[in-house]
Amino acid sequence: MLYETIAVIVLIFPISLVATWPLRNDVSKSWQLLVMIAGPIGDAWLTWLLMDWLEMGFMATWTTTISVGIISTILLQPMFSPRRLLVFRLAGEQIRRKPRQAALMMAGLLVASSIITSS
Repeated sequence: MLYETIAVIVLIFPISLVATWPLRNDVSKSWQLLVMIAGPIGDAWLTWLLMDWLEMGFMATWTTTISVGIISTILLQPMFSPRRLLVFRLAGEQIRRKPRQAALMMAGLLVASSIITSS
């Protein structure tokens, strides 16, 4: 369990640090910065613990662990950084205003990414 914990820290820490470092001047308290860096590591570790307890396979466990760490990094930032929150609000407003255009853009991105991955 120690090796897996170290692996989670080594895999998620650089991702959360790179995503959080530009926001270091936006947060008002130092504990918020610590939560933005350590929060995804804790979430990923708890996910690994759950997946290991459920006896999932190696690839499923680690893929889910890394995915939860990245998603947690993305979703924790708007809670503490006003700059990131503004981007989320503008995107949500754009989707509500022009839902057809947003759906068309998502479909185009889906087709483009499937073409790229299939070649």
